[in-house]
Amino acid sequence: YMGNNIENQMENEGLILGYWDLKGSAETLRRLLEYTRQNYTNKFYKDREAWLIDKQNLNTPFPNLPYLQDGTKIICESEAIALYIILKSDKKDLLGNGLEDMVNVSAVRGVIKDIQKDVFGIFGNTIDEAVKQKVLNDNVKPKLNNLEKFVTGKKHVVGDYVTVADFFLYAILDQFLKTLDDSILHEYPNIENVIKNFEEIPEIRAYHETESYKTRKLIP
Repeated sequence: YMGNNIENQMENEGLILGYWDLKGSAETLRRLLEYTRQNYTNKFYKDREAWLIDKQNLNTPFPNLPYLQDGTKIICESEAIALYIILKSDKKDLLGNGLEDMVNVSAVRGVIKDIQKDVFGIFGNTIDEAVKQKVLNDNVKPKLNNLEKFVTGKKHVVGDYVTVADFFLYAILDQFLKTLDDSILHEYPNIENVIKNFEEIPEIRAYHETESYKTRKLIP
């Protein structure tokens, strides 16, 4: 486990990941930082007022949460932060080895974004159960069917090695979709196998066993 909490450090070294005191959209980035063995510190914002004070002083044209600070550099937006972590760690295979895999990684991430929009549209909202099931059946499951076929016979999303697509797929399926319907992945054994293999990566398994990960809330 590579991360620290900023309030527990007198002197901050390495990267700083700023976000609410939640898992949320920063959890994928934390997993990436753990997997690439980056020395980093979590800066948790407990309330909006604390964030707004810091927001004014961030040296970036796009101040937002999450953000990553590397010395004087400030990187915002999850996609850009993920890319920065990958390139900084020199683990470019996370983007895909070769043209075909790079294209497949990009395509799968597009599908994941579509699923994310559908899931976030109903997650945490007090909507009718029938409406929720209609969104899952009409919008989410057809995309999962396509993913199920795509990952057939594969250890990870694009093949025998991990890419950033695995990180984003895990986040939306494990953190959010299973919260909506904890049985839904049983319908997709190939996807379930990819998820299981991701969880067995030593760095990911070690991180998931930390107390901070176990106790941190998903959303407010």
